[in-house]
Amino acid sequence: MRLARRDSGEKEFVKDEKVMDYVDFLLTDIQQKLFLKAKLHLDSHLTDVSRMEEFKAALEERKGFVIAPWCEDGRCEEAIKEETSADIRFIPFDAKAKGDCVYCGKPAKTTAYFAKAY
Repeated sequence: MRLARRDSGEKEFVKDEKVMDYVDFLLTDIQQKLFLKAKLHLDSHLTDVSRMEEFKAALEERKGFVIAPWCEDGRCEEAIKEETSADIRFIPFDAKAKGDCVYCGKPAKTTAYFAKAY
């Protein structure tokens, strides 16, 4: 039987009696490779910032998420959105405050991931 991988385009011949075991191996291998590719892409599109100047520069220089300390005040979120077109995309459950709010300078209560809609 001839098998073709959709992720890499590789094609192989496998004996009929070994197809089930080989497909099981292939599915695991494909899942791992797709996960690693997605993880690398995500990691390369994250920028940690602590000041508004860095925040704006990160949005201008590259696409992706800007990770910033936030005081949890909706006014800061709205002001950031108005100035940069970026808004909060998510706040991790285990987000810990690091320093002061990127916008107002008050003590941060959490860390938020901001991004623009494209």
